[in-house]
Amino acid sequence: MLIRKVQTLIYLTLILLQTTIFATNELSINGSGVGSSIPGYIDNTVIVIEPHGGYFEQSLYLRYSDHGEFNSDEQVEIIHRFELPKESVINDMWLWIGDSVMQAIMLDTWTARTIYDSIVTNKRDPAFLTKKKDQYEFHVYPLLSGEYRKVKVNMITPTKWLGEDATAELPYKMLNANNASSKPVDILFRQKVGIWGIPQIVEKPEVEFVHIKDTLNYQYFLAKIDDISSLGSLNIQYTTNFENGYFYTGLEDKSDTSYFQLGLLPKELFNLEIDSTSKNVLVGIDLSGSFSKDLDKIIPEIETVLNSAMKGNDSLSLIISGANQVNILNTMTSYSEDSLKSILDRFQNSNFADSIAANSKPVVLFADYDAYAGWAFPGIDSFALVKKYGTILEAK
Repeated sequence: MLIRKVQTLIYLTLILLQTTIFATNELSINGSGVGSSIPGYIDNTVIVIEPHGGYFEQSLYLRYSDHGEFNSDEQVEIIHRFELPKESVINDMWLWIGDSVMQAIMLDTWTARTIYDSIVTNKRDPAFLTKKKDQYEFHVYPLLSGEYRKVKVNMITPTKWLGEDATAELPYKMLNANNASSKPVDILFRQKVGIWGIPQIVEKPEVEFVHIKDTLNYQYFLAKIDDISSLGSLNIQYTTNFENGYFYTGLEDKSDTSYFQLGLLPKELFNLEIDSTSKNVLVGIDLSGSFSKDLDKIIPEIETVLNSAMKGNDSLSLIISGANQVNILNTMTSYSEDSLKSILDRFQNSNFADSIAANSKPVVLFADYDAYAGWAFPGIDSFALVKKYGTILEAK
């Protein structure tokens, strides 16, 4: 993002750079001299979270500082490189300039880069945010050594659902780039509608959320974390309270397509009687196909799913297909977590499992460089074993 101040106008720009930026998370302060780069600090972090069903919005209020490491009259530059939670999208940014706060606009890369460089040369106030794949790089200029600059970064992130519980991943890697010995974070969970339950921090369930409201009467739950340094990740979890078992919302933009969300809690929609009678359950698992099988990953997931679905008085039999075979792993056996584990362990240690796990991808042969250049594509290695040669004689 880029901010510029020209007379009474200030522009803030979000840019997507196409140059290569390696994935990293670091915060530094650069002075005017060659090699005058020091660690940077975030003295205050506030995250405002608002759920929207399939995604959630989070606004980060960050206050950057150099802790007075340069001369008191020196103007320095903040450079923050960071990653965000997977599939997050930054959709807004603001920069405080004196008593004013200015919002970003989006420009093409080269126009924005030219504007930013010219503003820095003229000792005015810009901010500049670039993105390459999952890597962001954020610049703010100038920071007067010993003082601070405040920004707001707004993003949307997909919500992860497990039953009625939703999990929102917060930008831990970005915030942990702070070089302070202690990294406190305040989290505000906004209750715009009444369907979301009281949240909790997954990594610190003992942290209490306190109900508050602001001067505009907006309702929040507030939690204060003294230090996130040792956590390794940062997630907030909340439950749902869908009235009559569903949640529906729409966003109508008359200039473009309309978008709608529908969330369902099936057990609330259907009045089903609980069936506690014993059942004979036959489960078929298809592990055929031309891809390699990571059984160390697949088997525990199958075990988890079956344990969640079976009852203690049920009986179970498993059939697995793969490697051009179909095998019955066991006759109908009384179910328990131990008996299921025993069945799956015997399968995983069998020759049948070895045959399934064997790499059986098709082979694609490129007989010369022109063939590879014209017909290969990114990710082809995940579909096939690729062999490439310089000439058809070598390939033969």
